[in-house]
Amino acid sequence: MQRQLGRAVRAGARAAVLVGSDLPGLSVQQIQQAFSALHHAPLVLGPACDGGYWLVGLTAAGQRQQRGRLFSGIGWGGSEVLQQTLQRAAALQWSPQLLRWQSDLDRIDDMAPWHGAA
Repeated sequence: MQRQLGRAVRAGARAAVLVGSDLPGLSVQQIQQAFSALHHAPLVLGPACDGGYWLVGLTAAGQRQQRGRLFSGIGWGGSEVLQQTLQRAAALQWSPQLLRWQSDLDRIDDMAPWHGAA
């Protein structure tokens, strides 16, 4: 994530948003909300019900300011990813914008709501 956000900023983006590929219900409006949130804060997160997040976005200024600290020391894959990231944001004196909570698809059981929903 750090590398991709940095790449976007180096290419001239004023803000960048990354989303998980495991969100069957992701809408254009949610992406628009994320970019709108970045007008008010350097960081936006889409919290996931499993303790992680389904979206992360940073402004270019935020990317330059955090210099890798936002994502270092996180227990990736655990239930504390969101909390740890929020702690890192607080250390940077940021008040991140949070989007609505969603469930992403990490395990086969997570498919239950989508099974037969064609």
